This record gives sequence, C-alpha cells and structure tokens, in this order.
Amino acid sequence: MRALARRMLDALPPVRRLRRAVAVREETIEGLKRNLAEAMRERDAYCGHMMRLENERKQFAALYEGAEQAREEMQAHAERLNAEREELTGAVSALQAELEAACRKLEDAGREMESLFNQRNVLEQERNELKAYLERDQAAIAALQTLVVRAGAEVPVAFPNGHFYSPVVDPREQRLSALLRKGPRISPHWLEQANGPMRALYGRLGRHREAISFLGSGRYRGLNPQFWPGDAWVLAALILEFRPKRVIEVGCGHSSCVLIDINERLRQSDPLDVTFVDPHPETLYGLIGEDDRWRSRVLARRLEEVDSTLFDSLERNDILFLDTSHVVKTGGEVAYALNEVLPRLKDGVLVHIHDIFAGWEYPADWVLEDHRSWNEIYMVRLLAEQGKGWRVEMFNDLCAKVWGVEEVAGSSLWLRKIE
Repeated sequence: MRALARRMLDALPPVRRLRRAVAVREETIEGLKRNLAEAMRERDAYCGHMMRLENERKQFAALYEGAEQAREEMQAHAERLNAEREELTGAVSALQAELEAACRKLEDAGREMESLFNQRNVLEQERNELKAYLERDQAAIAALQTLVVRAGAEVPVAFPNGHFYSPVVDPREQRLSALLRKGPRISPHWLEQANGPMRALYGRLGRHREAISFLGSGRYRGLNPQFWPGDAWVLAALILEFRPKRVIEVGCGHSSCVLIDINERLRQSDPLDVTFVDPHPETLYGLIGEDDRWRSRVLARRLEEVDSTLFDSLERNDILFLDTSHVVKTGGEVAYALNEVLPRLKDGVLVHIHDIFAGWEYPADWVLEDHRSWNEIYMVRLLAEQGKGWRVEMFNDLCAKVWGVEEVAGSSLWLRKIE
C-alpha cells in the first residue's frame, strides 16, 4: 500500500517538481561539497606553501642576517686592510725617502771620495814640489852660507853687524826683541781704511770667486812658502775686476804662475802682456814649462839694468808687481824702484809690493830667528801714509787681521798711482 501510495504521490506534478528540485539541490550540494573539499585541499596546499615560504623566509632572513654580519665583518676587515695599506704605504714612502737619501749620501760620498783622491794626488804632488823646493832651498842656503863666509872674509865693512851704524840688526838686543814681540799695532786710520774702501773693494772682488776657483790646480800651488793663497786670490780677482792689459813683474816665482794660469784659463782671447824681470830666473824656469817661456818675456837682469822706458808703457789699471830683495841699500833695486820707477808711472797704474804686514813691522821670528834685516817696509809706509799721489787699494795682512777672513790672508800691498 505504501509503495502504491508513494508511486501515486510521485506521479503528482508538484511532487515530481519538488523531487527534481531536491535532486538538483542535492547535486548542487554535492558539487558544493566537492568544491569545498577542493577548496579545502587548495587551502591546505596553500597553507603548506605558505609554511614553506615562511620557512624559506626565515632561512633567508637568517642568511641575510649572516650575510649582513659577514658584510660588517668584511667592511671592518677592509677598513683594517686600508689602515694597514696606508701604514705600509707610509712605510714604503719612508723607506723610499731613506733609500733616496742613502743614494744621495752614497753619491755625495762618492764625489767626496773622488775629491779626496784628487786632493791626495794634489797633496802628493805638492809634497813632491815642496820637497824639491826644500832641496833647492837647502842648496841655496848652503851657497848663501858660503857667500856669507866669503863676504865676511872679503867684504870690508866700517862697522860690524849689529853696530849702531850697521843696517844689520842684532837679534840678541833685548830692546829689539821686546819691540817685535809686542805684535802689530794697527792705527785707527788703517782700521777705518780696512772697514771702509777696502771692504767695499773686497765685496766687488768676491764676484769673481767662482771664476778663479781653479787657483791651486795649475802651475800655481798654494802650499809654497813665498806666495800664499790669499795673495794669489787677490791678484787674480784684481785682474778680473780691473782688466789690465800689461803686467811687469820684478822678482819672479809662484806669483808668475798665477799670471800664466790666468792667461791660460781666463784671458785666452785677450791675454795679458807679461814681462818678467829677474836676474836669477832659475826659480821661475823650475815652475813653468818650456812653452810658457816663449809665451812670456823674461828679462834676466837687475831692475836697474832695465830700460826705464819699459815702465812708461803701463797705462791705467796695468800692474807693476814688485817682489824684490826688500832691502834698501846703496845701489840696490828697492831704492831704485822707489826713487826712479814709481815716480814716472802714469795715473791709475796699480803697484804691488810684497811682504808688507799690518802695523808696518816684520814678523818677530823673521828678524829674531831667521836673521832678516829687511827695511823696505818702513820706506813703503812713508809712501802709503805720507806720500802724495798714492792710494792704498788693498792691504792683505791688515784686512785678514781686522776682518778675520782667511781668504785674503797674505802679505800683499796694493797701491794706485793718483794725480
């Protein structure tokens, strides 16, 4: 009955529609369930993916944090390396500077060693020359001693040496010894001259210092007992300053070498016209070469025997160079030079006189120990201090003592003829 009733009920249209609707809904619900299940699976998959992403993010964050820490460590390490690099750069620069300084010192040492070798060679040569001079001087002294013995035996004298009327002094005289031992007395006048005109001239001569730096490396040698380096320096500088054309030298030797060296080094295109006057030119010939003799004029005679017109050829700034016996005596060349030659010189001629010392006195040991009874200096003093027509240009020994300058140390006196 129930089955029949159900079939009858189902046969009714509304019921059929309702059942179809229910069936559709059930299908829809099943579809929704399937969709929901699919969505749940997708959600689970998404959640799993999100969890994996989160894990990856955490891993990445950990890696990033490690990388950041590593970067900071690398940066700190880089800063340390930069600091070390700067220190090393500074150390390298310092070492390079030290190396360059060491190289310069080595070069300087090399030049100094070369200079020392050259100086040694020069000194050895000068030693040999001095040895030769000494041997010649010893021979000359022996000859002079022989002459003295002969003179004492053969030359009659009115008064013995040391007598009141004799020009030869007695070194045993206490008054003379006390006078000479006092040393030079330099008057205010000569102090003023040294610090005024002579100082000004010395400043001008200093401009030629480099040009004459060769002195001592040619024929002229500084280590000699006759013409000192200060004398040679002033002679050479005066020649460059005043440009003389002629030089007449009376009494020859080491100063002659200076003149020849200047002609060779500095006056090749305009050489000095040099005349040497010396009755005994053997010393000169021993210092210069054979060719030098032909390039110069040598008069092997006494000053008194030279034609006096020779000195008329000297013009302004030309030089008369006197280095004679330093003894004023009857018939001697010093008296002849002072009385006959100097008065006839023209205005502006320069005159050199050697072995003139500050205080106008000879060194004590020259008189007391070497027994030199020279007297030229006293006549020259009259000319320099009281003689009209003369001006002192340079006084080497005076200037060296007043200024304390070794460069001019010597015994040269330079006068100029003025009218």
